[in-house]
Amino acid sequence: MFDGCDPDPPVLVSVDVEDYFVSPETIPFTDWERYPDRISVGMDFLLSCSKPTGFLFVFFLGWIAERHPGLVKQVAAAGHEVACHGSITGPAGGNRRASFLPC
Repeated sequence: MFDGCDPDPPVLVSVDVEDYFVSPETIPFTDWERYPDRISVGMDFLLSCSKPTGFLFVFFLGWIAERHPGLVKQVAAAGHEVACHGSITGPAGGNRRASFLPC
């Protein structure tokens, strides 16, 4: 665990994992199930590339975690962090200020 005093802190990489069709602005959420996914190809590549670097990745899986629970286990087994945001997200610029404020 990085405590802020380590002279050689780990490199942390944050990755928001989405499949090619996950775009609420162009494809409605209700249609996502109809598309064949290709997420395993990209994730296999990322996980294999991360091994020799020693970098710690934080993978935000969102909706992908629901559709691929085995991928969650694979990421954790590789020593990376699994994180989640809402399943239906959009660009921050398109959201109103009120959506960022607590109720």
